Formats: sequence, C-alpha cells, structure tokens
Amino acid sequence: MVRTLCVNNLMRHYCTYFDSNYLTRGLITYETLREHSSREISLWVLCLDEKVHEFLSQAQFAGIKPIRLSDLEATDQALASVKESRSRAEYYFTCTPCLAKFVLDQNPEVSDITYIDSDLCFFDDPELIFSEIGENSIAITPHRFSDSNKYREQWGLYNVGFNYFRRDDDGLKCLNWWRDRCLEWCYDRLEDGKFADQKYLDDWPERFKNVKVLDHPGVNLAPWNVDGAHLSQSKNIFVNGKKLIFYHFHGLKKVKKTLFDPNWFIYKINPCNILISEIYQKYINKYAKNEFNALKYKVPLNTDQSNLREHIAQLPYWFSGNEKIECIYYVMSGRLFWLPASLPSRVIIETLRVFRRSYFFKVIKKRYFESYFLYYH
Repeated sequence: MVRTLCVNNLMRHYCTYFDSNYLTRGLITYETLREHSSREISLWVLCLDEKVHEFLSQAQFAGIKPIRLSDLEATDQALASVKESRSRAEYYFTCTPCLAKFVLDQNPEVSDITYIDSDLCFFDDPELIFSEIGENSIAITPHRFSDSNKYREQWGLYNVGFNYFRRDDDGLKCLNWWRDRCLEWCYDRLEDGKFADQKYLDDWPERFKNVKVLDHPGVNLAPWNVDGAHLSQSKNIFVNGKKLIFYHFHGLKKVKKTLFDPNWFIYKINPCNILISEIYQKYINKYAKNEFNALKYKVPLNTDQSNLREHIAQLPYWFSGNEKIECIYYVMSGRLFWLPASLPSRVIIETLRVFRRSYFFKVIKKRYFESYFLYYH
C-alpha cells in the first residue's frame, strides 16, 4: 500500500514501550501505523531492556525515537523510587503515564501525545480517530465488552491501549493526575476500586473537562469485544458497518516455534472466517517476518515460548465444562490450522509432528473444544 502524505498536515506523535519479548509485536504496531497513516508519524519507544534499544538504534527506523529506561528514570526520580516495590509488569504499568509526560516535557514542540499499546495492528488510517477527537483535550477508549465478558468491567470500563492527551490545561491536568495516582498505587490486583494503571480512567469523563470517549467500533477491536461485533469485508474490513482501524492482539501467545495460542477460550470467542484469515493469520505472518528481521541484525531476542505440554496442561484451569461447540478443523494456505484443546496433549503433539512432516492435516476424530491453536509454517 502506498502512503499519501499531505505536506501541510502536522506530524502525529505517539509513544509506547516494550521489552525484547514484545519486540516483534512492537514492530508490527509501528509498521502498520506508518503504513496506514496519512500523516507522518513519530513514535517514542521506551526500551524496557538494552536489547530493544540496541536493535532500534542499529535498524534506524524512520520516525522511531528510542528512549532508554535509565534515561526516563534519571529524569523521573519519583518513578525510579517505586521500582523495587513493584513487580516487573506493575512497574511497566506505572511507566505508562510517566512516558507520555516525559515526551511532552522533553519536546516542547509536541502539541499532543497518544499512548498506544505495543500489541496493536492498524488496518486503516488513524486520522479517523483524530477526527472524532476533534478539539477535545483527552480521549479514552471503552472496552465495549461483549455480553459474555461484561463481568470484566470490574477491572476497568476503559482500556489503556489508546489514550490521547493534548498539551493544554485540561490535558496536562489529567495526565499529571494519572501519573501521581500510578506512583502512589499501581498493582496487578483489584483493591479499593483500583486496578493497575487502568481503573483510574473510570471516572475521567466526570473528573476532567473535554474528555472524548471514542465511539468508533473499529477502534480497539479486541478479544474481549469481537464476539459481540459483526465483521464484514469488501476492500476493507468493517466492524458494525465502520472501518476497522486497529485490532488489539491481547493474549496472543507463542507456545512453540511456529505454534500460537490466541487464548480465545478465555473470552469465549466463536471466530468467523474474517477474524481467522484476514486478522489473525495476517498478523502471524507479520510476526514471523519481524522475527527474521531481528535476527538479521544479529540482535539476540528473548521469546515468549513455553513448553507445549505445560501450556496444554494449564488449559483446563479456564474451562467451565459447559461449552459444547463442535470442533472444526481448518487448513488455510498451508499455514494455519485449529486444534481442539480438549484432545490429550500426546495426541496434539503427535498431530503437530505429522502435520509438519506431511504438509496436510487429517482429522483424527470430531470432538468438542474450548480453545484454538494457530499454526504458522
């Protein structure tokens, strides 16, 4: 796809963070954002380990501005002071508002900043989002939970995956308040109406002025809301009749060299063909390409791979035992197929071995399933 740039348009400024476990995903976020954006972009990346900073510095991607975690901590002593009291994930959550504030403080020419999670994939121009934001100072994204996931509202009405702050009194007041609260308390548990960096957003429409709650159904389509959405496709993918702007690949886990688990069973998703072939399969193809690019630069990467037997053994923890969906097996372009998690692990492992050797998949027996696996060959 060729990007059209309007010279008179201002640059869009984004920030995100990731460590080497998420490098391949972070690159997908950057590449698809840049591909689909009708404006030039700058993306400040907080590098949560030295491997990421080394890779980004070597690769010199257009528009990416790597920041060492130590540089952020040197500037924000209050952030550094809470590091020992938080787990790694909790400390990363605490960094979210601190990073956005750091970018604005260090770059007076930046008029606004948009924080994005590093596991997003853009399918259309994000200017559609900024048109909706208009002159507002703050923008937040509702989870829009599907019916089967409504109970998850206890962890937050809004998702931190896409947040916008304008450099004005209202935007800065909100961002500074959020940073202060996260420095006081930011833990991976529900406690006194708080959860991580996320549940603080619940009352922003009442607490602050000029807050826009984004209504577009194609913004932050994700496992927790996709089952309640209608997907269609012509040239573009549509969500309830509106263009899909970005999908949030929360929960996608690489459990073997070429085997991925989207964790759909957690969110009780019954996937349609568009979700399978046009969203997840394309994302996995990009994932594989970016892993290759990282190795090309000879940057050693961690992976989020785990032992397949152990991973399968953990699946029954999530099963309610009430779902009775007939298992359907797919083979798409020789790359992707589904396996029923209810099969014994020895059958799954043997099936994978046969499939990789013969390039075809034979249905062993129709069963009921509670989960899917995605396979990239």
